[in-house]
Amino acid sequence: MQDNQSVPYFEIFQACMVSIFATGVVVAIVNKQLVNKVANWLRITTKYGEYNLFYTFLSSNDVSEVHVKDPENNLIYTGYVRYYSEDDDVREIVLEDVDLFEYDTAVHMNSLSYVYLNRAKSDILIIEIPKKNNNGKTEKNNPDTQESRQKQKRDKHQTSSSKGTKDTAKTEP
Repeated sequence: MQDNQSVPYFEIFQACMVSIFATGVVVAIVNKQLVNKVANWLRITTKYGEYNLFYTFLSSNDVSEVHVKDPENNLIYTGYVRYYSEDDDVREIVLEDVDLFEYDTAVHMNSLSYVYLNRAKSDILIIEIPKKNNNGKTEKNNPDTQESRQKQKRDKHQTSSSKGTKDTAKTEP
């Protein structure tokens, strides 16, 4: 650099800001697999992305409540997906608001706040998604699923207890 030239600090600052923004955009495109989603939408490909199907399945917006069947341990876990992970050897899932059933008989065994499942990839683990309720909505539409489940239990209890009462109020003509 010559003595009569100055360092263009403002241009360097602008380039840094643009690069930070561009990095955020690229990270979002890669993490959301937008290239594959656009290609699927255009029917160019049916490939779901670079991740495995386990990750793609559990990261879907349609997945909230799941039934995880573990026939080797004779267990069924029903609950809401909180976290999940997979590496070369292991699959991990954390479920919340879990009901535990016996696989063979479907007898309810326990209710738990959270369950951490850690299984080898070679183990059989069946993950099912139950049908949505009659109005087509699931509790994932409500941001506080624990509160909505408690409200549904209260409403169900109130409805069943009010069926046995008669309305004795009289109306005047």
